[in-house]
Amino acid sequence: MSLLGFEGVSFSYNGKPAIDGLSFSVGRGELLSVFGPNGSGKSTLLRLACGALRPGAGSIKAGGRRLDGLAPRAQASLAAYVPSEPYVPFDFTALDIALMGRSPLLRWWQDYRPDDREAALRALDACGIAALAGRGINSISSGERQLAFLAQALAGGAPLLLLDEPTSHLDLKYRSAFFETLAALREGGLSAIVVSHDLRLAAAYSSSALVLSGGRALFHGPAGGALAPELLARAYSMPPEAAARLA
Repeated sequence: MSLLGFEGVSFSYNGKPAIDGLSFSVGRGELLSVFGPNGSGKSTLLRLACGALRPGAGSIKAGGRRLDGLAPRAQASLAAYVPSEPYVPFDFTALDIALMGRSPLLRWWQDYRPDDREAALRALDACGIAALAGRGINSISSGERQLAFLAQALAGGAPLLLLDEPTSHLDLKYRSAFFETLAALREGGLSAIVVSHDLRLAAAYSSSALVLSGGRALFHGPAGGALAPELLARAYSMPPEAAARLA
């Protein structure tokens, strides 16, 4: 049974299709990279996958159950979503940020419990930033901050992570560190869907890839196949010789 499955899913904004008849699935321990030009439906796919949006047609199943039939708490227990460039208005500590990943598991009147704190600390450790637990989130580097938000997603215990361009503002060291962390988590059975413009790096760490254009899937298969020059030229509307240099 797949962790997440799209079956003929379509979604539109004000009558304009953003996702059109999309079908794919993600299994346990799978890292699926989603590639495509701006406006191709990548972020919409993630919002549908976490239940923030409901499909206009088709169905989305998580753990064999229809996602739109689950309560928010149940949805949060199945998938954790990290948006691109999370905004932090207050200088919370890295531990505070990780603890927030436990919030969907609590009732509105409940405070964090000792086991929530332990889960947050384990998540920080898994991301290699346990030493930063007491540091303010706005006082650490962009790469460390992104790892803190990955820890937040991990702390909730969901088996599937949904990551929207997590390395877009990071240097080579932290882009590599981020994907190395995902690779280690995969070995423990965690799965992830990663939207990325860093084609080569993401493909190197991914088990599969999905290439979107105009809300439709041009490719879904082994990650290396997503770098075929003719496919990139078609997806990004670019000259084949330019696409060949990227592959």
